[in-house]
Amino acid sequence: LITLSLVAVSLVTSLVLGPSTDVGVLLRDGALVRGLVHDGQWWRVVSANYIHIGGLHLLTNAVGVWMLGRIVEDMFGSWRTVAIYGLAGIGGMLASLYAVPAGITAGASAALFGVLGAVFVELTWHRKRHRLAWSRGVWGAIAMVTVAQLGIGFVYPAMDQWAHGGGLIVGALAGFVFSPNAHWHKLGQHLARLVALAFIAISIASAVFVVRTSMADNLAAAPIVRRTVTGATLAIPETWSGDKGLFAEPDTSSQIYVHRGPLGAGPLEDKLDLEAEKANAAKLGLTDVKTATASVIPLPAGWVSVELIAKAEDAISTQPIRVVLAAKRIDDVEVLTAALYMPDTMARWAPGFFTAMLASIQPAP
Repeated sequence: LITLSLVAVSLVTSLVLGPSTDVGVLLRDGALVRGLVHDGQWWRVVSANYIHIGGLHLLTNAVGVWMLGRIVEDMFGSWRTVAIYGLAGIGGMLASLYAVPAGITAGASAALFGVLGAVFVELTWHRKRHRLAWSRGVWGAIAMVTVAQLGIGFVYPAMDQWAHGGGLIVGALAGFVFSPNAHWHKLGQHLARLVALAFIAISIASAVFVVRTSMADNLAAAPIVRRTVTGATLAIPETWSGDKGLFAEPDTSSQIYVHRGPLGAGPLEDKLDLEAEKANAAKLGLTDVKTATASVIPLPAGWVSVELIAKAEDAISTQPIRVVLAAKRIDDVEVLTAALYMPDTMARWAPGFFTAMLASIQPAP
């Protein structure tokens, strides 16, 4: 029953929110975004265990939970299973949070590795109690699957090995503490029940936080600071780092470039050099760069802009990227120009955030 419930929760979550490879969707739905966790969104360490990056990721994890969950539930019982699953999932996400400098992590893989670790410890430690499982080759199968999955992670860079390894270690430790065959099994059962109830409660609380937090709230989670570049200043979240006019957000690959230069002859729109920006986008690895059919970022007073749409390919999928090329006259001789890059869904769901960023750009004294 518990195993079926865990599978059902993942499936329902993905049906409601949609399994996605889109950065903006993952950010909205509660994936582990490191900068946001450090800025106070602790619930992502929990909610990320229910979010999956694409349909295949969801399917493989759902099958894994179903197959392994039944084994661990038969071996440990319902409360212990939930406790092991929850601790391993959170432990894996914490390992990834502090070991990986940037990026987005999601999925039940850390919890699954924890289940593997718990079963491995129980079978090894209490071999005589599990003779039937040994005779069926369960120990060897568990060991082979664990090694194979870790090995694949070194070949396939999109896999988060720190989450997998952290989940495996925490799961193994939980399997030791909650073993139904240990001398302290009664204490372990009571402790497992408390941990399981706490995990269920914190999962519900995390879901509430995800639903109540808008994309604009997510983007504005970090304190806003004013940065100075050559000839200009702008207000951006402190998590955006860089210099020489270029600042980037490491988790979502959003960035802004600001420049102050001569106005020259002609209208302000002439400062929007589309061909140069398309070439720059290509240098950044973007493909299929073209003018957007419609603009989505409202402009502050005095600014003109043109928007582009491009594609960014990564190890998992192709991301739609929106590029906003904007300019504003300072006086009769100088102009401010800016180029904003962000996932298209982020631009569509929180346009005001990027409008405010443009409005904050001012000439330096």
